[in-house]
Amino acid sequence: EIERRYGELINSRAFLYAFVDLEGTFLLMNRGMRLFLGPAIPDVLLSCCAPEHRETLQNLLRDARTEAVEAVVPLSGRAGTLWMDAEFSPAGLRGTAAVQIVGMDVTDWVKEQQRLASEARPRAEVREVREEPREADPKVMGSERMGILDAVAARSAVVSDRGVCLAANASFVLTFNGAENEVKAAGKPAQRVVGRRLLDLFPEDGPVNAAFHRQFPQMLIAREGSAECCLSSPEGEVLWLEVRARPVEWAGLPAVMLTCADVSALRRTREQLERVTSEDCATGRLSRQGMERLLSRKVECAFRDRTPLSLIMLDVDGLRKINEVEGYAAADHALKALAAALKDILSGELAGTPPEVVGRWGGDEFMVLTFRSGPAARALANILRDRVHGGAFDLENAMTLSVGVAELRGDMDVSAFVGAAFDAMTAARRSGGNRTVLAEERGTVPGLERDFNRRDGTS
Repeated sequence: EIERRYGELINSRAFLYAFVDLEGTFLLMNRGMRLFLGPAIPDVLLSCCAPEHRETLQNLLRDARTEAVEAVVPLSGRAGTLWMDAEFSPAGLRGTAAVQIVGMDVTDWVKEQQRLASEARPRAEVREVREEPREADPKVMGSERMGILDAVAARSAVVSDRGVCLAANASFVLTFNGAENEVKAAGKPAQRVVGRRLLDLFPEDGPVNAAFHRQFPQMLIAREGSAECCLSSPEGEVLWLEVRARPVEWAGLPAVMLTCADVSALRRTREQLERVTSEDCATGRLSRQGMERLLSRKVECAFRDRTPLSLIMLDVDGLRKINEVEGYAAADHALKALAAALKDILSGELAGTPPEVVGRWGGDEFMVLTFRSGPAARALANILRDRVHGGAFDLENAMTLSVGVAELRGDMDVSAFVGAAFDAMTAARRSGGNRTVLAEERGTVPGLERDFNRRDGTS
């Protein structure tokens, strides 16, 4: 089911998808890319590019052999110049080193930005900002600096080495104020852009903008680099921007020019792809792949912030017997009911801060990631086990669980963390099931010390 849904998404017209070899020859492309380039598709990607842009495209392909790179690329297609906002990343196809291209058709957006820029040139907001101890030379203002901004169709601004906005084109200003008539209709004053610190325009109200606030000072120092940030509209829509920096001189002083590309559509497509690969179709909970990605992030955060993190692994006792006696449908129903029960229990009065996360790890194994210490996690696991066994969760037969609990320690990586919880769960199952074992206490379970010694190769 995951492969089917993934295949349908990959072959949709919503985005452009292709593989090329290291020299740029097409190996595979989806329907969206074929429609984008038109009927006469050349064999080599560079042939789709105007001569003056080929060197840039060659550099992108070279860089993409080792790391993911993003860019807005002009290509020659069915109706003249087309613009593709794409990510180029290293990949493999049928055992051959390749570059994967995932992109969006942004031709209409680029043309609209070019039109707005040409119409708004007289209204482009350009004002000198003086900063101590250096002063910008007002004599240098004029057509030369206006030309720098007007030559760029995308949202563009120039900031000082302290991050203060020295100038901005109309597209950049409209990003924060909306169309002039909309501002007047809403009765709100237009937000001043020039003269303000750029970071003040992006509220630090989420992890993405928090990361942007950390990265932006380094971009100013290096006078290059890129980072993502986002803005929320009054209607609740989120605008994702990729901010790229490059060095310029402004009024004879070193400055940084920022160009902001709208990557909202590409971001939504990536999130949709991640949901497809991260969700378990049968239960609606996180899949094993999704849990692995989440564990990597949360373990890193727990070490950095020195906060507790524990893992609860649950195994359904007797599911194989249900499958053999009552059939696959009954076993599938039991798994769905258990997933729903765990969610309901953990979203009630037991909900932690942050809340626990439930995922399906294997056939009859579930996992709960909790931000509690080991003893507190074991208490939570006992409550889950008891309530599932005694609760009415749309189950025809009583369900018991073998539960293992492990707390993250300083000498653990993700694999060791999961392994400790799995071993504790195995100890609970081998001792008859319907019990909870904490990883540190697994050797004290009667009759199991010898089995674990044999597993460790020390018996």
